[in-house]
Amino acid sequence: VNDRFFSTPVTLHNGLYYERENSYLYDKDGSEIGRLALDRVKGQFSVGVHLFRKLLLMAGISGERLWLEKNPQFGLSANTVEQWTGFAQVAFDNTDDHHFPTKGVRLLLKGESVADINFSALSFTKFQSEFACHFPLRKGQTINALLFAGISINGLPIYEKFRAGGPDNLQGIHRNELWGDFSLLTRLTYQIKLFKRWYFQTNLSMGNVNNSHLSFDNSIKGISTGVVADAPFGPVSILYGQSENGRSQLNLSLGYDF
Repeated sequence: VNDRFFSTPVTLHNGLYYERENSYLYDKDGSEIGRLALDRVKGQFSVGVHLFRKLLLMAGISGERLWLEKNPQFGLSANTVEQWTGFAQVAFDNTDDHHFPTKGVRLLLKGESVADINFSALSFTKFQSEFACHFPLRKGQTINALLFAGISINGLPIYEKFRAGGPDNLQGIHRNELWGDFSLLTRLTYQIKLFKRWYFQTNLSMGNVNNSHLSFDNSIKGISTGVVADAPFGPVSILYGQSENGRSQLNLSLGYDF
């Protein structure tokens, strides 16, 4: 539940959710080599202050339990993990539309620190930032630029690593194909309105995900083109992407992310 506390700028963000994850894992050539299967139950309590209708300051705590399935290929045994997470974030957004902005900027800074409830060796800290600019042009055209950076301390367990790949970033490779403790991604998008709620879109992206440092060294580059729409049930996109190494993907996306 996310709601204002009466008519004050104080915002409460509380909830309980369950997630079943069954993610594909790939080798460096993009061939599937296994899956990560887990169940996650998470409860969250946080308090925020919403200022000037554009800026949100928030901090909170969450507790969660994860059930990991056995995967001998990656040295994972069947295991149950219980952990506490303390987090804080700053968000600024003055764009004119959440899903199809034509002007404005969006900034998100988030940090979280995790400790195992049973005080085992499992503890880590991660920080991430995302900055997006949207520039309107003439006749329904827009240029959008995005930069994302993620870093970690003490290394991340496999189920918490940063991920990249797919229609939103590093087009041409599998969705969430790259996993790592550090992530640096950038994307430039050109968009023009075709008619009513339909747009033609082209994306150029570059980035790197690894376990050692934050860098654009050995970055993967990708390009995608296609059509996107602002449908009543959520965004729709049909994009064909190709990476610099010749790999390609056709991606169809319907509705909102949960």
